[in-house]
Amino acid sequence: MKTKRKAEAQAKKLLAKMKSPGWKIDVWENMGWHYCLRNGVLTINPSSVFPGTFLCLIGDGKSSGGLSICTPMSAIRNKDPNKAIREQTEFAKSAINKYQAIIKKAEKIISTKR
Repeated sequence: MKTKRKAEAQAKKLLAKMKSPGWKIDVWENMGWHYCLRNGVLTINPSSVFPGTFLCLIGDGKSSGGLSICTPMSAIRNKDPNKAIREQTEFAKSAINKYQAIIKKAEKIISTKR
């Protein structure tokens, strides 16, 4: 966006759509003005790929450089930010279950004696 004011206005519109409490607006400049909403370990952004849809991250709550699980591209076409968050949560649970199965297989391999 071209101005901070426009980013703040868009962030406030998104905030009004959120059903759960505790969301905070974050606006920053990086080759244009950007915004997201943050709530603890959740972040929701407008998608830059599919206008009018949202990208949700579940992470450790750090603004950058932290651990996060990102929505797959197929899921960011959601126009309802609350639904995007629910879908992201389900995706994260599924991904963790798959990683746990892979880790068990890896542990079995490395614990086997020659």
